[in-house]
Amino acid sequence: MELLTFAIAANETKVFKRAGRYFEIIDAAYALNVDLYDANGGKSDGMLGALSGLFVSGPFTEFVVTNGAVAQTVTLMVHEGQGGSRRQPGVVRVVDQGVEKTAALSQFLNSTRVAATVGAVGLSVLVAGSRKVAIKRVQIAAATAQAVFFGYGTGAPGTVLGSTTANNKRVGGPASAATAYAATAAGATPTAPELPGYIFGGRVYVQDFVTVELALTTPILLQPGQCFLINGAVVNREVCGNFDFEEFD
Repeated sequence: MELLTFAIAANETKVFKRAGRYFEIIDAAYALNVDLYDANGGKSDGMLGALSGLFVSGPFTEFVVTNGAVAQTVTLMVHEGQGGSRRQPGVVRVVDQGVEKTAALSQFLNSTRVAATVGAVGLSVLVAGSRKVAIKRVQIAAATAQAVFFGYGTGAPGTVLGSTTANNKRVGGPASAATAYAATAAGATPTAPELPGYIFGGRVYVQDFVTVELALTTPILLQPGQCFLINGAVVNREVCGNFDFEEFD
């Protein structure tokens, strides 16, 4: 029986030329992927997203450990027989899932301001790109007291003033696949050319230059190409939308 303790960097893969008949993860704060191979080089077993306490019983001649997005120190047990251990690590870790998600580069922030436009209302629109989007927090502001509408659509707006991609909440991480648009419409209910497939979602009453948060009990889910929008009801007035969201496949 042998205990192997080692540090593994974010997204690193380590290969161990170590044979055995029993493999167990004794201590791992974050999920690992493990592949075990036989004497002929074929894969004999494996574990995806494995944490402490998971084990495999059966012969292998080498194994490969792949880490996720967070560096960590791992302890494994390899044994030539069938025995094992169910001893819990001496240190209990409380994993902050929010931190882990941000470290995995899947969390984003965007703020879209639509300047006052004569004869039109502003649309702040978030359109999902090649990945699905879960909007977890929405903040709304306007330059005059009004009922600000929110809703959904099946594509990008037609009259676009500008567009941006959202910044990753992990500083230096890649931008999102989604696109945020500053756009306009002739009235509070966008027409098909102004926003394809528009569906009214509701309204929020705001005071001038006072940010209001949309009360979400669960995330808003967008499939690729679908959109969520905030649209003003008063022409020639500034509207702003802030989106806190997650992308996933």
